[in-house]
Amino acid sequence: MTEDTKIVVNIPLCYIAAISLFSAKNDVRYYLNGLALDAGHVVATNGHFMGAIPVKHDLDNIVIPAEAVKTFLKMFTAKEKRLDSGVIVDLILDSDEPGTNGSLSYSHKSIGFVTVDARFPEWERIIPSDYEEKPYGLFNWEYMVTFSKAAKFLGGKIGRATIKTNGKNGASLVKLNALESFIGVIMPMRF
Repeated sequence: MTEDTKIVVNIPLCYIAAISLFSAKNDVRYYLNGLALDAGHVVATNGHFMGAIPVKHDLDNIVIPAEAVKTFLKMFTAKEKRLDSGVIVDLILDSDEPGTNGSLSYSHKSIGFVTVDARFPEWERIIPSDYEEKPYGLFNWEYMVTFSKAAKFLGGKIGRATIKTNGKNGASLVKLNALESFIGVIMPMRF
């Protein structure tokens, strides 16, 4: 494939930093360990909570491996990972098919990878559309801290979030004050 036919997507570094917080860690469902580009969003989930931000692209089911994302993020300072830094990363792919060669690059910082050859879950299906004023669910506060950290990457001075609950057993929508287009979902704990 020539340079002219490569797919290039521009993603703010703060989006990568924030959404990577929602990836699974060493999950047997290996596709959850990475960062997905799907349906015009950059998205990650561990199966208990999810974060997604709209990004201009026409890709579906492209998963960047967790190790590539982690290694790439280590190349940047905390200040560079914040929204006000203005760092825009180039995601470069040989094709729009899973299992293709790709890279993340900014200036002299770059890492190559092969996208995950697996189907990312249909994450849009879990976004609650109706909210009932029912008792709150019980949430894992470690997950709530993750939303707070994401808000800081996205420009918030403190990690403010609004939770629209859907009863004690339903998925709840999480919106971050720092970035209106952020979509978060958290599942209640079950006992």
